[in-house]
Amino acid sequence: MWLVYAITAAIIWGLDYTLGEEIFKKRISPVSLLALEMLCGAIILGVISYFTQLKADVHLLLTDRKALWLFIAIMITFNLGNLLIFCSIQAGKNATLAALVELCYPIFTVFFTWFLFQQNHLTPSVIVGGTLIFAGIIIISYFNHVQF
Repeated sequence: MWLVYAITAAIIWGLDYTLGEEIFKKRISPVSLLALEMLCGAIILGVISYFTQLKADVHLLLTDRKALWLFIAIMITFNLGNLLIFCSIQAGKNATLAALVELCYPIFTVFFTWFLFQQNHLTPSVIVGGTLIFAGIIIISYFNHVQF
């Protein structure tokens, strides 16, 4: 099931970036877009969470200091990452290029997993895939600047 979730997330993110590119043409700012998205998400997911796990999760965050710090770090990185990708889409040529460059995040995931938690999830296939992603980003960056 994890693969279905991951592919569905990729499809939805692709649509989100495409729609973001179009709304930026209407001159809405990345900060406003993100704020309004977060507000709607907070309302919808807040209601769902209230009827499911919210009480237990808040209790966990209030009683487990490490969980609280991880939660704060995740909130900061999530919002900053979303803001920066929207700024990239608005400032760059298009959502496609921004999304393709953003695809190098697995390289940083591997690094931070090792650096912060001393976990190594590298396998030969992960190394080959990461190398191909990095090579693709270099190719896209190079040929994006070359006029044909």
